[in-house]
Amino acid sequence: SWILQCSHSKSVLTDREYKDLKNETNPEKMVIDLLDRIMGKSDKYCQCFLDILCQEDVKDTYPQLRGWKWKTEERLGDAMEILNSCRNDLCEWLSADPSFIIEKAEDILTVKDNKEIAHLSCNKEKMTRLLDIIIRKGENQCRDFLTLLSDVQDHYPQLKKLFSTNREAAVGAKHSSKSKPGICSTIVACNGSNAVAPLIQGSDISGLNIHINQSPAAAQPDSSKNVKEATASVKDKMEFLKTSLDKLVQKVTNVDPIIDQVSVSGFPAEAVANIRAQTTSQKKMRQILDYTRSTKAAEVVFSALLDHEPDVMEDIMKTY
Repeated sequence: SWILQCSHSKSVLTDREYKDLKNETNPEKMVIDLLDRIMGKSDKYCQCFLDILCQEDVKDTYPQLRGWKWKTEERLGDAMEILNSCRNDLCEWLSADPSFIIEKAEDILTVKDNKEIAHLSCNKEKMTRLLDIIIRKGENQCRDFLTLLSDVQDHYPQLKKLFSTNREAAVGAKHSSKSKPGICSTIVACNGSNAVAPLIQGSDISGLNIHINQSPAAAQPDSSKNVKEATASVKDKMEFLKTSLDKLVQKVTNVDPIIDQVSVSGFPAEAVANIRAQTTSQKKMRQILDYTRSTKAAEVVFSALLDHEPDVMEDIMKTY
């Protein structure tokens, strides 16, 4: 179908995924499978698919999509306003390595834009000019730049603040013009747990009051030390992963950061795409282990598991 070809041409689908879907004879089942695969990928691929649906040629082929674009844009939020409101922080964070973000933004910037930025000597001035240029280009380019920033959070860790639920709550509250009855919430955490407050959206937070009572924390055992000691005893990482396959598949739930880590550590792009296409954390974890076929790959996966699922790894290594 046309939408299948567009998704493949934009690299939303791998060659293998495209062939599998193309061979499906039931149109309804094909579309469901297509959406399942895309929703199993990262936000970048989902965003790209939404952009495809908003293209004029796609809407000509599927007239029902006309009139739907505004709903999509509303859902994505006001990218230009976000960049404007976070301008000072972004300039500070990105100035740590301006060359990196400028290179990554090559599809957004023109040759003239690059020259305009290059003649500046101060890193912070360069980032200020970069944001000015992108905001000047309009909402679509601002949205593309926000997607880019989301992809480079590992290089600029402070960007995670921008994409946190706190920012979503602030943006949601800023756009609200109606007041609502007061709400009181009590959040309690104990035994080393984290307290997460409710997400505030569509409300005026000007009168928000937060009271925190903190009791003295009991001494907690140093689990990182136990993990390091257990790690030293695991000489053959490949054998460990094979032996512990069922436990890892059942217990590991924080899979997406693990996929992100292995994707930049040597896993083939097609393998990563197939892993992301799986619809559950168990299926994704099983695919990761299926693609772990070398000693180097085992080291990468083992390290990623320690970084993102230390409690699970400690528990498994105790009985290994």
